[in-house]
Amino acid sequence: GDGSNDICIGSVDPSAEDVTSISNEGVIAIVGLVKTKGKLLNYRGMDSQRAGDQPASEDDYAKAFEQYHAAVNMLKTKGLMSTTMYAEVAQELSIWFGKKEQIEESLRMGLESKRTFEVVGRTQTTMYGNLLKSLGISYHLRGRQS
Repeated sequence: GDGSNDICIGSVDPSAEDVTSISNEGVIAIVGLVKTKGKLLNYRGMDSQRAGDQPASEDDYAKAFEQYHAAVNMLKTKGLMSTTMYAEVAQELSIWFGKKEQIEESLRMGLESKRTFEVVGRTQTTMYGNLLKSLGISYHLRGRQS
């Protein structure tokens, strides 16, 4: 549309963010914002899809993926792949792929998230429990496709 419903979070532009000069804590904070923006776009895409507005839905899903991809790139650049934040971004990507009915990619990212949660010792969390539930759903959907 005209951009009036764009989701803006300050001046964070992940595609232009040079994270090499930012502290690890600063990058984690930026990635948290970028991940949240992706999540909001994903939710808005689901709402548009339910309302029958497929072009708006696809646009929001594409923008959400860009946010998640940028978040992963920032974490990779700083060597922060074994962090809770990476596990959370991978979990969001798993959900995104599931919404796009890309079950194998959803499982791949979900398992990546699971491994990372386990490495950082965050298996006693609600997020980890939700991830296991999502993985179960993805395995169920894969079985139905066979």
